[in-house]
Amino acid sequence: HWPPVRMGANCACGQDKEADQSAKQLAVAPGIEDAVEDRVCTAEARPSQGGGDGEGGGGGAGGGPTAHLHDGTGPLAGSLNTILGHLWPQISAYTTEMIHTEVQPQLQASLPSALQGLAFNTDKTHLGHRPLEFRRIHIDTVSQVTTGGTVQNLVFQARFEWNGDCEIYLELRGTGFGIQGLSIQGVIILELVGLVDKPPFFEGVRVFLRNEPHIDVKFEG
Repeated sequence: HWPPVRMGANCACGQDKEADQSAKQLAVAPGIEDAVEDRVCTAEARPSQGGGDGEGGGGGAGGGPTAHLHDGTGPLAGSLNTILGHLWPQISAYTTEMIHTEVQPQLQASLPSALQGLAFNTDKTHLGHRPLEFRRIHIDTVSQVTTGGTVQNLVFQARFEWNGDCEIYLELRGTGFGIQGLSIQGVIILELVGLVDKPPFFEGVRVFLRNEPHIDVKFEG
């Protein structure tokens, strides 16, 4: 039996050898940050390493390019963005609750006496109104060689960006500081590792960023 797979947001930049090895196995052209497109491939339909990428349902390597929306977002990514847009108020509310009920008590317990009373502002701790958005999504199957043999993984690659109007504001004795906006762009990879013939049809999950994301933070206070 092959070793268990860890789940976490690890960056494939040399710190996570498993994730890095898996990322190198993906049959995707270089420059994934700019080139990831909506397509679904299988091991049978995937073109050779020397050829161009095939389009799912479009006749393999000879298929035409996938149609994209006018803003540069692929149709699969656009559908996911619609779902995220509807759920974003609930996601923001849940995040705010978690910060106040989970993060804040742990923060206060670890602070020195001089900083006791530091707390998140209730009205200025939220994810804002602009949801995270995906631009391109690539779905593929890859083989991974393990000590227990070769396994098949289902891999989702997504180029994302978030130009958030979020706020995370801390206050202490009448003064405060925090974040008033956040911009982040990158490529996230989700792998369903070790495909099997019974529910949930995989044996592990691996999540990591393909490269270091571009982050721009706007501070206040």
